[in-house]
Amino acid sequence: MHSPKKKNLKKLGMRIKKMRLSANISCSQLAFEIGTSEKYMRQLEKGELNFGVNKLYQLAEVLDADIKDFFD
Repeated sequence: MHSPKKKNLKKLGMRIKKMRLSANISCSQLAFEIGTSEKYMRQLEKGELNFGVNKLYQLAEVLDADIKDFFD
């Protein structure tokens, strides 16, 4: 069974991916824009990594979103 923490990361990752696809931005382009690797970006989208608030703000800026858009 998945822990609540893993479920939350997976949910957040899926939301990031959905927003990226809606913005018509490739995974590699988003990774470049936030200063990370495509591998790291894919891990974020799969909910495999826990990342900091600063990275979340960077994602929101590139995706032209508000940070609250990542959450319910």
